[in-house]
Amino acid sequence: MKRYRSKTTLRDSKPLWCTILLALTSPLHAADILPLTRDCEIALALSAGPASLQESAGVFVLGEEGYELARESGNGYHCLVERNHPESIIPQCFDASSRNGNVQIILDEGALLRAGASFDELADYRTEALATDRYPLPGYGVIYMISAFNYIANPGGLVHVAPHVMFHAPYLTNEDIGSDRGEVLENRGLPMINSEGRHGVMVSFVDHGSDSSLVAEQCAGQLPDEGGMVAFPP
Repeated sequence: MKRYRSKTTLRDSKPLWCTILLALTSPLHAADILPLTRDCEIALALSAGPASLQESAGVFVLGEEGYELARESGNGYHCLVERNHPESIIPQCFDASSRNGNVQIILDEGALLRAGASFDELADYRTEALATDRYPLPGYGVIYMISAFNYIANPGGLVHVAPHVMFHAPYLTNEDIGSDRGEVLENRGLPMINSEGRHGVMVSFVDHGSDSSLVAEQCAGQLPDEGGMVAFPP
């Protein structure tokens, strides 16, 4: 399988974490997607959240026709692994207020992907979904992405994004919170706004990721090679 590596300068690029689908240089389809076993995908999905919510969180996995509910939620949280590139892995755990918005966007994209849509077409779908009122705004709450396995697509390849937490921030801007991108890259704890607009989020990077032991056990030999990936933040 071909490996994709980023050679872009991330300090000057647009924010690359979260769930923004960026257009790639050539059409790529679901047939090219990195295969993961069900147990591996569940382990990756749960790795997005802290241990305190993992046991009772619901889990979606990508099946033959789209995302399938592998486990019901007992605490309002739902975890899944989003894809925006054949080798991307984007584990996320969403709070209850995200279910009909952020989560449903990804579920709908999964159905489109399995129906034959290209990743470029999904990027267009995401752009429209974020800009219109097709999906409801979330309430106050949080999206966890504290997995150590955040491999998100950049037009030049995959980027290894540091563990972070996102807070719903509809229509809040970086100017509103006095955030400076350069300062954030130098001090990971400082917040910044990603995807300014209806589904904007406030992002804050954390000191370390969640426990990786279950992922290491269930995903041996299945994950992309991190060698050569650009880290973000640097």
